[in-house]
Amino acid sequence: MSTTATLAPAARPSFDRLAALEPGLGRLMDEVRALRRDPPPAFCAMDTFFGYSTRGDGLKRRLSRLAGWQAANPELISSDAYDVAYHAVLNALPACAAGCMCGAGGRAEAS
Repeated sequence: MSTTATLAPAARPSFDRLAALEPGLGRLMDEVRALRRDPPPAFCAMDTFFGYSTRGDGLKRRLSRLAGWQAANPELISSDAYDVAYHAVLNALPACAAGCMCGAGGRAEAS
């Protein structure tokens, strides 16, 4: 008889936990919240996140230095930390404005 041991999956960290370990993540989220309060007239969430108009210097590049394989804090060097931070920041961005760069402008925000 063969038995196979299975490990319970580790709980994914919350964004708040990651931000407690890396204050730069909290500052990044503060910037996103400020954008939500007062987005520029031609705001494009994808451009802001991926940095299309700034040759890749968007929020994603900054985030990847704080959580994930490029993080300075060893506790944040994991795909789970990166995924949680990535989705939290991307999902917190305001909806694109009409006529934005990615063409999604004026559509309802995803929930």
